Amino acid sequence: MDGGQELQPMGSSKKSNEDGVLLSALFGATQFKDVDHEFSHRQQSFKSTISTPESQKRREYYLEKQKLKRRDLVNQLRSVVSDSQNYTIKQQQQQQDNNNDIAIDEQNNDNSINDSLDLNDSMEVSNIDSNSNNNNTQKNRDKRKKQKEKKQMKEISHYSNHLMLAESMTDIPMYFSDEWFAVPVSQGKRCLVISQREITVARSPDGHVMSTFHSTLPFGSPASRESTGNVANRYCILDCLYEPFKSVYYILDILCWKGNMLCDCDTEFRFFWKQTKLAETTASTRSNYNPHPFISLPSYGCDLESLDQLNQLRIQSHQTPEPTTTTTTPINDKQYPIEFILFYHKESHYDFGSTPLLLSLSSHHLPDLVEKLKIDSNSNMDNKNN
Repeated sequence: MDGGQELQPMGSSKKSNEDGVLLSALFGATQFKDVDHEFSHRQQSFKSTISTPESQKRREYYLEKQKLKRRDLVNQLRSVVSDSQNYTIKQQQQQQDNNNDIAIDEQNNDNSINDSLDLNDSMEVSNIDSNSNNNNTQKNRDKRKKQKEKKQMKEISHYSNHLMLAESMTDIPMYFSDEWFAVPVSQGKRCLVISQREITVARSPDGHVMSTFHSTLPFGSPASRESTGNVANRYCILDCLYEPFKSVYYILDILCWKGNMLCDCDTEFRFFWKQTKLAETTASTRSNYNPHPFISLPSYGCDLESLDQLNQLRIQSHQTPEPTTTTTTPINDKQYPIEFILFYHKESHYDFGSTPLLLSLSSHHLPDLVEKLKIDSNSNMDNKNN
């Protein structure tokens, strides 16, 4: 069930390659390794069959296992927030260090000039001292540069494994209609967004800073400053997809809101919290204070009627013309082409890394899934009538 075999879509092989590229960008591994950093994850072939007992046991094992991991998840997330609290301060300190480096270099140059003036009778000695000072200055620069690079690598590594990754949907889980949610998503850049200390930072899956900006997420800008509550708890953490053309962040999941840790809550509660709490802010509206809107992605049930409706939305989303740079009509941030469907188990916690409780399916396989569910539904009705 783990990645390996590429998805073979309906139609041309070109479509298969495109899907592979989209999926690799969307659901790539987040661990800071050379191979994983290239987002090598691929979908397997989807088969319209009910899950095997082995697959079901594996999901049940993960559900049981997550109860034991609750404390570790919360502590790991708190460590991320603790480091993120000092991000702005570090930037200011780095700028101050750069200014100090310039001042030190100027002082060394002045000392070299003064030494040469005081030693007019010993020009050779003066030249030696000047060269020595220059060499020491260069060594100090190289040393400080290496220290900064080491700190940056440590920070990047620290942020490189804090996203929940989807496994390929190769079959239909048992109790699918009752225990799973479906979330339609577009292509985009997966990122972890942290709003804190009046700044918002988006980090790529490998831990690098993608962007630093102001937003009207709580604590994400001076405009959304809140003075109530403990200072240490003033932060939010979101799992997002960034769509660069529209400059929109689509919220997949919520890990923390105003200091409330949600990674150890089930999907049903997290999705409810995501919808209701975001609606209390202006973060979904584009403005001078919020240049990048945050749009909460909707979730659907996995019953036949809901998935059939979702399939119709998928078709409509691809019939809508893609906006271009010459488009005169306003861009609708809430409309996007549905490229993939994410399936979340309702009882799943937010777990870092790959999990069978989060499944991904290329949207062009959705009709196959709906057709299989229709056949099973009709078969069940016939059995009841007989």
